[in-house]
Amino acid sequence: MELEPPTELRVLSRLRSACDARAHVVSRSLVPRLEALYRVLYAPKDESECASDDEWDFLAVLSRRRHQETTFRALVQQLQELVGISEEINETKEEDNTEFLGQKVLQLLLLVPRKSREVHWMHLQIDALMGGEGEEEKEEEKKEWQENWLEDYRDQILFFEEFLNDEEKLKSELGRMEENERLELLTSLQYEGKKLKEAENAEAALMPLEEQKFMEHAVAEVARAGGLEVAAVPRWFVPRYEVRVIGGEEKEVGCEEGEWNGLQVTLEYVQNTPDLETRCTAFVEKWHGVADPHVLRLHGACHVGSTPFLVFESLRDCVSLVEYAKSVPNPRKLWKRLLEVARGLQHLHNVGIVHGGISAACLLIGGDGKAKLKPSVCDRDDGAPSMENDVYEFAVAILEVINPHTSVGYDDSTGNLSSIEEDREDFGGVNNRISTLVSSMTSSEPRERPDMTFVVRALLNLADRELNAMRAESFCVLASLLDSNGC
Repeated sequence: MELEPPTELRVLSRLRSACDARAHVVSRSLVPRLEALYRVLYAPKDESECASDDEWDFLAVLSRRRHQETTFRALVQQLQELVGISEEINETKEEDNTEFLGQKVLQLLLLVPRKSREVHWMHLQIDALMGGEGEEEKEEEKKEWQENWLEDYRDQILFFEEFLNDEEKLKSELGRMEENERLELLTSLQYEGKKLKEAENAEAALMPLEEQKFMEHAVAEVARAGGLEVAAVPRWFVPRYEVRVIGGEEKEVGCEEGEWNGLQVTLEYVQNTPDLETRCTAFVEKWHGVADPHVLRLHGACHVGSTPFLVFESLRDCVSLVEYAKSVPNPRKLWKRLLEVARGLQHLHNVGIVHGGISAACLLIGGDGKAKLKPSVCDRDDGAPSMENDVYEFAVAILEVINPHTSVGYDDSTGNLSSIEEDREDFGGVNNRISTLVSSMTSSEPRERPDMTFVVRALLNLADRELNAMRAESFCVLASLLDSNGC
């Protein structure tokens, strides 16, 4: 429900006192400008100002007014989120806020660079909404708010510098964190510092020179006080605060949908074990950067903290290929989907990547109708995987897809394959061509198994044969109809 303007004016009054707290002072210059915008938008209007003989002109004025009011409300809400403290805290004095802020000042420190840029962007939006002034007045106002914003930002940096230099307070806050939480904090600080160094010149020019030195100082002090080692930040690292979970609280297990950098994503939480950082790093290094339409994309991961997670492209509209196979009316569509998965696996092998955990559960149909191969997070305990293992596992997955009642588990190449070999005569009722293909893919001698280039060609032939069979059947039906009509 949208707030009425008087309510938002009261909110601005509370925000004014909240922004006086030095931890949020970079937002202070927004409050008087939003109050001024409120007076412009909601001041009583002379009827003659709104009157117009042209209906289109009237509608244009009305549309602009609604846009201004909607944007104003959004800016007030955005400022509330930037400050991010409760109404009870808003109404206390700054000296009373100090103890409260001390409990989360390092979390606030993390967001200093991005919040300062967000405030700058909000000022530019207010510039666009404010009308009725000449160019000279607008330039003068812009210069004034930029000076105020820069001064407030320097004051905010000074506040955090003072906190970092107070060893007792710093160690007290770090002491309330678990070791993995301290490591996540340090990694996130390094991430923000790295972003500042890599920023484009135009963006960096908006910021005071003190900013980069401040972030370097923060990393050094947190590492020293927390007894942590400063290591390089992986290129794929995604800090927790950059991801917005859709529809509720964050979980600790399973998957959930979210948004990251404007993308719809799926978060998959990783079980926290003693060797988690090593395992997660190896997994993401393997899969990050793989770009193929038939391999589920891994955008990045957070490998540190109490609840590590992987960031995949969204699985919201995906279904398993097994479920798809139960409902698809056209056999050729099923072969095409299997062919797409095979091409995804072929791409992995071409770039030297072994999947290492293929099962029917890894075969998905995306919202675009195309099949995708999902990376497997679970490690097997049967030694290092190979491309021959991938071929074997893909064959077993094919059986499960074309006959959901087939249940064949993974068995390594040197083990007993009787569970498959005894049933090779029928293979769940599939035709001889797929039977021959699967037989070769599950050979007990790994060197005799075909590579994925051969498998792709074989599945392509199967899809083409199904298409030709459908065309022949359609021709026969049409010929029968023509003959019965005496044509």
